[in-house]
This record gives sequence, C-alpha cells and structure tokens, in this order.
Amino acid sequence: MQNDNGWDQGQLFFTSGRVWPMPPYHAQRMASSAHLPCRVASTASSPGGDLDLTATRDEAGTTVVLKVVNAGNQAHRASIAVDGVGPLDPKAEVETLSGELDARNPLEARARVRPLASSFEGVAARFSYEFPARSYSVLRLRRR
Repeated sequence: MQNDNGWDQGQLFFTSGRVWPMPPYHAQRMASSAHLPCRVASTASSPGGDLDLTATRDEAGTTVVLKVVNAGNQAHRASIAVDGVGPLDPKAEVETLSGELDARNPLEARARVRPLASSFEGVAARFSYEFPARSYSVLRLRRR
C-alpha cells in the first residue's frame, strides 16, 4: 500500500489521525511474542515443499513452540511428532495469519488481514494439524 506521495510505509500505515498494522507487522509480532531460546531439531516435508518449520523450547523444556509457514496455495495436513518433551497437554494455543501474498489492510478495511487466535484439542506425542494455504501459524504446546 502506498500513500498519495508513493511512499510504501511497510509494517505500519498511518494517516494524520490513525495508525494501523499491515500483515508483516502481525507476523513479526507473532514471532517475537512466541520466542523461546532453545532451538529444537525439526523438519517439515510437504507436496511442493510448501511447509517450513522452526521449533523452539524454553530452557526447562515445559513449552515447545512450532512456527510453521505454508507458502502454498492449498491447505496442508501435517503429521507432527514431538519427542523428548514428556506428556503434553492435549490443548494447544494457536495463532494463524493467512491471506493472499500481496494482501494489505487499507484504511477502509484496516483489519482485513489479521491473526486469529484459537485452540486445538488433540495434541499428543504424535498428532496431525492442518495449516491453511498462504499462512503463518504459531502453535504453543505445553508439557502436562
């Protein structure tokens, strides 16, 4: 999105009376709020290589965060294995940002693309989860 002088304002857009976030802002906020210090070995495979995964945990090993990008135009159901954490709470906190790759939040629709918070029941040492097309999802798993 550009304003009337052709300047693309990036993560935040503003007028003289309003400020609102663009989709990249939401992705940065999601990543930073889910930061955990210890990287966990992880891999993702999907048709066309559309899924990308980063897994981290806290120092005590009580929380694991999965950050998953689905760059494809179709939803992908992924099989997820979480080893070495111990019994997991069956409920995960989920935050997902999805939309067209060139989506913007114009003044007349400032919340068109925004993250949606939800929960997912069914977490275990091995479970499956469907990642929407063109999405960035953060799943927070906790040890029981």
